[in-house]
Amino acid sequence: MRRALRLLAFAVAAAAVIDPALTWRRPAPLAVEVRMPPASHPEYDLAVALRGRLAAAADDVLIDSGAAPSAIVAFSGATIPEPPGVPVFVLRPPGAKELRIREIRAPRAAFGQQVEVAAVVKAVGLRGATSTIELHQAGAVVSSVTHTWAGDDDTFDARLAVAAPAAGVHPVSVVVRAPGVADARADTAVNVEDRRCRILFFEPRPSWSLTFVRRALEADPLFEVAAITRTSRGITATTAGAPVSLTAAALERYDVIVGGAPEGVTDAEWDALLRFVAVRGGRLVLVPDVPLPQRVRTRLALPALDEVLVEKPLSVSVGSLSMLATETLLAPGGEGSAVLGSVEQGSAARAAIVAVPYDEGGVILSGVLDGWRFRADPASQFELAWRALLADAAFAAPPPFAVEVTPAVARPGDDVLVTVTVRSTEFETAGRAAHVPPVRAYLVGGGGGREMIRLWPADGAGVFEGRLKAPSDGRFVVSAGAGERTAGAVLIVRDDTVHPARDDSATLAFLAEATGGRVTTSLEGLRDQLRALRPPVADARLRPMRSPWAAVMFAALLCGEWASRRRSGLR
Repeated sequence: MRRALRLLAFAVAAAAVIDPALTWRRPAPLAVEVRMPPASHPEYDLAVALRGRLAAAADDVLIDSGAAPSAIVAFSGATIPEPPGVPVFVLRPPGAKELRIREIRAPRAAFGQQVEVAAVVKAVGLRGATSTIELHQAGAVVSSVTHTWAGDDDTFDARLAVAAPAAGVHPVSVVVRAPGVADARADTAVNVEDRRCRILFFEPRPSWSLTFVRRALEADPLFEVAAITRTSRGITATTAGAPVSLTAAALERYDVIVGGAPEGVTDAEWDALLRFVAVRGGRLVLVPDVPLPQRVRTRLALPALDEVLVEKPLSVSVGSLSMLATETLLAPGGEGSAVLGSVEQGSAARAAIVAVPYDEGGVILSGVLDGWRFRADPASQFELAWRALLADAAFAAPPPFAVEVTPAVARPGDDVLVTVTVRSTEFETAGRAAHVPPVRAYLVGGGGGREMIRLWPADGAGVFEGRLKAPSDGRFVVSAGAGERTAGAVLIVRDDTVHPARDDSATLAFLAEATGGRVTTSLEGLRDQLRALRPPVADARLRPMRSPWAAVMFAALLCGEWASRRRSGLR
């Protein structure tokens, strides 16, 4: 007995020295990573609730354990790594009805100008229901429209007007209501600038069209108007402050040039005008009173135009405004151009005012030839329509140096994109080479503290981008400089901000199919699909001699051998 106990103790000691390992393979728990939308997403609270229910229902699945995931569960608005490398399952909220704001557009405006906020609203399962779309500012409803949904999957482009109250950045909210479904809300900001729109009128010959457009602007303090009129051969009349002739340097200070009688523009003048558009990034607005010559249309890459003469005036829709005309030039208005004004012909709409991009700027062609004749008609809003068109064109022309933050209204922790643009006219030239001056940017808080924003070159010469995390609640300024130029943009951070929910259903569905996952609205179905995945296999390794029980066993064997010796009278 004593010998057996001693041998066993020696064996345990030898095993402890050797430290053998026992290895076998076994299924590992399924690790799943859940990708959540940002807190400012309209479905964030619902996603949090669904994630909690998923974690409670799938007790054999590890949710966000930190281990390498075997699958990804994503909600709408979530960011997915590229490529994910594992199946992606998209969980959509259940329910047959949905009301969402997909996009908001709020253009820059000047003090006193009416701003048109556009919201793209989508409704699912609300055929025949009527929604109210409201624009809220400082807790009050400042504009609203109603819309009746024609289908079960319908989209409506709502336009809500608000007067710019003062210079600065003003938060606004769009709220959509419909019976039987939760309200949809999204926030944005209206950027009101304290500046005037600089407009130059150029008439190779006097024309009634341009004369009355100019008069409409001269009565509005929003515009700073200058004019050059060639009254006869060799004689030119100019207003105070207007250049004597068209040169690239003289035109650079203007935002928009409004030209009449384009058939009378000389080649040298065309060179200056096109440089103004292509390099300065300004807008050239053509207001002809006769059909355009082919050479002008070819030079500007304008679409084909049809002259339409009618006895009863046509109504030309310009946003929410309208003008009347009996002589028009109508274009198809398709790819490559934007329709700013249209005429209904039967069941189709044809473009009467089109905008065509041209390098850094653009050309706007008005096909409303005799709209000035109906300016006193109560059904025509000739002056208001032209003021709106030219104000929008002026604010679309880039300043020498600009800063933009997206989104302008954020929630703490949101990703904010900072874009700094240096216009090509501000590049430093040395011989034939042009260099962008060094650009710097900072986030400035209310207390004056500054945080540097790292900028990187983006697509396009003179364009720089940087990213930052939105700080805690407050109003901040993104300040940037390049050479002697400085500019700033306001960032408003609020903890209740909600962003539009962009429609990413097609992208997520494609990603799920490409990775072997699925799109589902059922938690039970998602749980079963996760369990159906082949569980990962892990190597399990055990070193028994490192267990405390090995020491206990060794001690017990020695104690047993010692007790046996004592009973036998041995020491």
